[in-house]
Amino acid sequence: MKTALLHDDASRADEVCHMLAEVALDCVPVTAISEVLEKHRREPFHLILVQWQNEREVPGLVRLLRESLPATVPIFCLFRGADEEALVDALAAGADGYALKPIRRTDLVLRLRVLMRQAYPLLAVEEKLHFGDFMFETRRRRITRAGEPITVTSNEFDLALLLFRHLGRPLSRAFLMEEVWRSEPGQQSRTLDTHMSRVRTKLHLVPEHGYRLATIYGYGYQLTQIAPDENTPGVSAHTTPDSATS
Repeated sequence: MKTALLHDDASRADEVCHMLAEVALDCVPVTAISEVLEKHRREPFHLILVQWQNEREVPGLVRLLRESLPATVPIFCLFRGADEEALVDALAAGADGYALKPIRRTDLVLRLRVLMRQAYPLLAVEEKLHFGDFMFETRRRRITRAGEPITVTSNEFDLALLLFRHLGRPLSRAFLMEEVWRSEPGQQSRTLDTHMSRVRTKLHLVPEHGYRLATIYGYGYQLTQIAPDENTPGVSAHTTPDSATS
């Protein structure tokens, strides 16, 4: 899961990122809130960590992050513990948790595991999901087919997992946008189409490989499992979902 480490101390960033790898968090060091937001727009973060030397500035940073990011994205702060008022203010500003320096690896890992289970209960509980010869490892966010790894981004992983969890059911664009981007559907409509095209290509979701990822024009997408020699036409522009997820 993708994590932003907002910091102003490069010498400590590598250490923290190494710890995050133990809980399957892909750490991206950033040095400004504008950089966090820019990267988040391209591919959303699942967690924000704040490690700032001037801890009196941390509550303001947390407040700006909370105002700019979806409420579902957890914010976690790393504190020295010397300024208790700053810590309390950061929690009041919207931080979801904290750890005190010097950072103890076991303590940080435990706290983050608990936080991520609370924020993303389905991904935390279901570690390996099998759909035919596909396997989804939700904590490592990895997909394999017949044992062969498939390289996907975090958003592509989320979209693919949604499709397989709702195999045979039409999924609306609004539902997909809300589940993956957690934002207003209309803001990234073309982004959804681009990601779906990549998912189709990378996972070979075509009839000769037993699946069809079809576009339901004016509505969304539907993944169906078919026999390799089946020649049934794809979902047409006139498809009217009977039990759509929206």
